[in-house]
Amino acid sequence: LVELLGKLPQSALRSHYLQRVAERLSGGQARMALQLEEDLRQQVKGQRWHGRSSRHEQPGDASLRERAEAQLLRLYLHVPSLRATIRQELRQRELEDFGLPHHRKLWAHLSALEEDNLGVGLLENISRGSEPGDQLADLELPRLLSDLLLIEDSPLLQRLTALLEPGELQQLGLVNPSDQLRGTTASLERHRVLRRCRHLLEAWGSQRLQSLEQCIAMLLESKEDEGDAETRIEALFQRLNADALRFQELYYTERQYLQQLDQQRCRQSA
Repeated sequence: LVELLGKLPQSALRSHYLQRVAERLSGGQARMALQLEEDLRQQVKGQRWHGRSSRHEQPGDASLRERAEAQLLRLYLHVPSLRATIRQELRQRELEDFGLPHHRKLWAHLSALEEDNLGVGLLENISRGSEPGDQLADLELPRLLSDLLLIEDSPLLQRLTALLEPGELQQLGLVNPSDQLRGTTASLERHRVLRRCRHLLEAWGSQRLQSLEQCIAMLLESKEDEGDAETRIEALFQRLNADALRFQELYYTERQYLQQLDQQRCRQSA
């Protein structure tokens, strides 16, 4: 089941089926469904390679990701009506774990403020789509966050001034916020999918070499009287082809999804 879910490149589709599977397995028990969903999500991440390693970064990737994450947080802070939608998008696209440390800290502070003011458990229901989340729009998050960081983390406050107090150019980026959200989340997910593609290409090459070495070793170790030599060689080549086809399928499925994400970004630009 985990392997099957891990083959789905579309994060929104994976999230949908993760929720459905967890609900079925829980037998209608809401708390158990949440735990099962989280367990399944972690297993699928491990099976897919979650992309936290910096080995597959390219020049410019970090700055692109930083700008996209900053824009997403800016939308969350200054477009209150979009906050519930942002949380749902982050959950569906598996983008809740921000890549930059100061963005992760900011998101943790925002979540803590919202839970302190609105109650524990509400954010999870909003992220899952089982609550509309209209209450989030009532909070003056920029003010609350500034007051909190002024006391608890003034260095972080200084670093995040541009997010809390956007200039004229940054305010222009808040025009058409729904389109901005779709384009920004597509950019972040595109970054992750590209890194997974690089990982698959590298794994494909190393696996091909490893499989070839194993097949040669098996051929050398086999005895001459163990059946027809041509049959054994053909079986070994079928094994090699199966490994190659598996990686090809994973890689080209990710590339197809990459094209879909590019279309989403193009619609934002248009």
